[in-house]
Amino acid sequence: MADSLTDVVALQQSGIFALGHEPSIRTLRTWTKLRKIPHYRVGHFIFYDPAEVAAHIRTKLRIPARGEERKPPVPPRSDAPPAAPGPSAEETEREPVKSDQPHERLPARLRFRRSEGFRILKYTNPSGSVAYRVSGWLRGTRIRRNFATRADAEAELQLLTVQATQADAELRTAVTRLTPTQLSETETAYQRIKDRPHSLLFYVEHALERFREPNECKKLGAAVNEYLAARRHEHDEKLLSTPYLENLERGLQELAKQSPELAVAELTGPHVVTFLELRHPSTKTFNNRRGVVSAFLNYCLQHGWIESNPLARIPARRVRRPRGAAKTFSAAQTREFMQALETFADGRFVVYFALAFFAGIRPGVPHGEMSRLTPSAVKLDEGVIEISAEVSKVREPRKIVIQPNLAAWLRAYPLDRFAIVPDHFQEARTKLTARFHLSHDVTRHTFISMFVAKFRSVGEAALQSGNSESIIRRHYLDSKSKAEAEDFFSIVPANRGTPGARAFAD
Repeated sequence: MADSLTDVVALQQSGIFALGHEPSIRTLRTWTKLRKIPHYRVGHFIFYDPAEVAAHIRTKLRIPARGEERKPPVPPRSDAPPAAPGPSAEETEREPVKSDQPHERLPARLRFRRSEGFRILKYTNPSGSVAYRVSGWLRGTRIRRNFATRADAEAELQLLTVQATQADAELRTAVTRLTPTQLSETETAYQRIKDRPHSLLFYVEHALERFREPNECKKLGAAVNEYLAARRHEHDEKLLSTPYLENLERGLQELAKQSPELAVAELTGPHVVTFLELRHPSTKTFNNRRGVVSAFLNYCLQHGWIESNPLARIPARRVRRPRGAAKTFSAAQTREFMQALETFADGRFVVYFALAFFAGIRPGVPHGEMSRLTPSAVKLDEGVIEISAEVSKVREPRKIVIQPNLAAWLRAYPLDRFAIVPDHFQEARTKLTARFHLSHDVTRHTFISMFVAKFRSVGEAALQSGNSESIIRRHYLDSKSKAEAEDFFSIVPANRGTPGARAFAD
């Protein structure tokens, strides 16, 4: 039967109507709407069985099929008994349409999709009492229910109509204590876990067991300000360095700028990743930002503003640095550079770079060890430079042995005449960088690499430079030959205390 179902256009052209007297498409749709011909509804589509429609026209509407002649009605005989009264026109029109084909023969996709709907029929029982019947189809089952009053029938009609609508939409009526909002949230939760292996109750139990509400709904902007205030106090107590504090301020203020009114407890992994990947950073910058955010979120965790650290599932990016990758100067480059310094700005910058190249002191200005070093710490007669805990970046004191060539530089350019960090240093460094391609920490990298090459001791280099051996191997070490190291530590001033006044060209 599934192959014989057609739409309204094919029904009109199927040949079941008299030639030249086919009803219009509009008429067929009107008959369908008034339920005068049998049809099947599949969603929003309506289909017909031409054979069933033809049989219905012959048997119900008393219209002969195509090719048959209409026979005039036979008048009743005068001696025949009176015929029983037939159904009224209204009752005939309201009679439910019955198909000659049984319901079980419907295809699976059309089964239980009868389009009869529900309606109320008024009829008189054999006893003479009037009854109201509600009839129709629900989930493939024929429904016939009788009621004594039309009001009861209409109430049942409304209930069955709702149930039929819910059946089409796969909805159900249920008595529940939940509010509409709670029901909506429950359905949403089921949709989110429908492909997961456990039940909704399992995930609810898991959340109740592990999740803890934060003690305070702290806004992100307010939390950042409070954290930075605590770090500034530590800086005033000499517990934090100025560069580290400035790095914290830059990073966290930019984080707070993204969502200042967002609660810290609402800060999720995607929020953090968006900040970490801002402006496509390098791997080192990504890891530095992650360290800043990690310190901040740990502070929030300690104060009960969050219950878990969203950064825990965002690992730092791995950086592969092969040994010997540190940027350094060769002995020849260092000699050329130091000779140029003697003729640059009356030699005022010789002391700074001599201490940086031949003692490995951290060269940061204005917050590095070189900026905090005082002339009294350079004990030329004892042959050592004392780096106190206040001067050291790692807050640990150490002593640096003054190599013979460094002693020659300090005697040629004494500290009572030449400042360790002279005025206008940044401007001079910019000019020197443009000519000699100075990079960050190149002086320190060069000293450590040459020291290890000459004395064959990473441990002694770690002691004098104020780093661990692993850090030196990872970040500072470049392979140098012993001959080049000997050449490096033999670089001495050419002017021997009479620095020239000529400056090299920019």
